[in-house]
Amino acid sequence: MDRKLHPIWPMFATANQLVAALALLTISVWLLGTKRPAKYTLIPCIVMLCITLGALLYEIPAFFMGGQYLLSAIAIMLLVLAGFILQEARKAWHKLY
Repeated sequence: MDRKLHPIWPMFATANQLVAALALLTISVWLLGTKRPAKYTLIPCIVMLCITLGALLYEIPAFFMGGQYLLSAIAIMLLVLAGFILQEARKAWHKLY
């Protein structure tokens, strides 16, 4: 593996977890819209989002202080994108209820 790409691997893992949470969130909204129980997908989604976003918030200052500005920028972009996803989920929830 190229040593130049090695430092950004943690952000790939974080992005992967956010994609998994997005999939669970999408399924949960669909289940709620069809009046089916969604707790089996919604609870893991919330847990994954909390842990992943918490890890991002924890790592951003460490990346910045360590001079890893690329990782800081990627982490901030992931936080912003997660915020957009949560906003869209909130809109879908309000349409349902």
